[in-house]
Amino acid sequence: MRRLLLLLLFATSAFAQWRSVAPGVAHQRIGNVHVTRVDLKHANTKVIATAKSERGMTVSAFAKKHRAIVAVNGDYFDEQHWPIGKAGGACGVWWEGKRIARRQGLVSAGAGRVEIQRNTQSARGWARGAVSGWPLLVDGCKAERQIPGSDHFTRVKVPRTAVATSRDGKTLYLVVAEAMTLPELAQFLVRELGACRAMNLDGGMSSTMWVGNAVVAGSDIAVGNHLAVVGAADYSGCAERKSQ
Repeated sequence: MRRLLLLLLFATSAFAQWRSVAPGVAHQRIGNVHVTRVDLKHANTKVIATAKSERGMTVSAFAKKHRAIVAVNGDYFDEQHWPIGKAGGACGVWWEGKRIARRQGLVSAGAGRVEIQRNTQSARGWARGAVSGWPLLVDGCKAERQIPGSDHFTRVKVPRTAVATSRDGKTLYLVVAEAMTLPELAQFLVRELGACRAMNLDGGMSSTMWVGNAVVAGSDIAVGNHLAVVGAADYSGCAERKSQ
């Protein structure tokens, strides 16, 4: 009975730590992990990704340009800040990715929905943004038992960025951990957030999260692309087409 009461107190305490950032968006720090929770069905929230002209921006510069409520870094990238996998924004896919041995996954974002796709570079037809990542961390509401990659890549504690969704697909989580292994991050996403699907994005020095009007975690270096949440009033759609 005492253990049950302690668990209930812990759950109540954790729930109370969520801080509203904007309608439909809340932020919480759990240990050394920053988590932003997004209600994808809320009329105020729009999930966007990088346009070609925004490649190589810092997370903060991208966030300021779009008046983002929250923003994180996206895919791995090369020396010229070209993403490793497919990338797309409101105007469509602008980069097909590089030829590499591993099969990147894809985060497709559109009106009121985000889908995390394993081992594919085929964006959904409804998507208005796409960011690649690797590897998948959570599937079927369970942490992946065998996460691909070298021991150095998967089991060293370094900054990590991940994107996750709830069982019903109505909630998006953007996550930046200050120092975790990938197995630890996968377990955290299931245990603390109840995530049912999650993917790892670029980590290390790239891992950065912007919330409200400031960087709350990370080094904020120039990165290949980004994922962000903006308010409906600040969503500009395909600005490149409008300027033509």
